[in-house]
Amino acid sequence: MNGPTEHVHRFAAYLQRFVEVDNRAALAALRRGLGKTLGEAPEMFPYIVPWIRTEASWRVEESYYLVASLFAMHGGEGFLPAHEGRRNLGASVALVKRAGSESIEARFVAMGVIRVRRLRRVHLGRCPHARGVIP
Repeated sequence: MNGPTEHVHRFAAYLQRFVEVDNRAALAALRRGLGKTLGEAPEMFPYIVPWIRTEASWRVEESYYLVASLFAMHGGEGFLPAHEGRRNLGASVALVKRAGSESIEARFVAMGVIRVRRLRRVHLGRCPHARGVIP
């Protein structure tokens, strides 16, 4: 597995800059995306869309929105300079949980629910006789 690309590092620095210059409006707009599907928080678009490459999959696109909203919620806490080491997702989530976040588990559950709903829309759209069978 490859590490983060230069583009991802620039995106993280871009988010960090909102904290450094105390851009509360941008951080508030990004926080509004928490627990929402793509498109439900259009106030995030001006901050995120320029960073998403046209060839990006929906998973990559979704990850930009998720990272930005979680970053904005935590105000940049937990971002490590490259020389301080790397953490994987599990270690990072454990760190947030130990810091006292009561809602981290609920966020991951919400992400799973969003994905299930999206899959249902896609698959039920292809299978009209199954509509009404699966909520």
